[in-house]
Amino acid sequence: MICCFLITLAQQKPIIALVDTRLKQVRTSVLAAKKANPQADTSKEEHKIDLMVYYLYGLSFDEAKIIDAGLTEKEFNG
Repeated sequence: MICCFLITLAQQKPIIALVDTRLKQVRTSVLAAKKANPQADTSKEEHKIDLMVYYLYGLSFDEAKIIDAGLTEKEFNG
């Protein structure tokens, strides 16, 4: 069973702002690393973005595992 809460846009705005800020931070880090060295390994930062998207869409571990077969429960639960 999927549980979902109905919240107003006003209630969503602080959450949206927080996620947006964090995504911008990680994206900036990835872009800076790639600019300095196009071969830079940014997989850890990119994985953080993936996890944020899973959480944002309310995916369960099993659902996220379909998308990312290598995902561990420890990573998912952070």
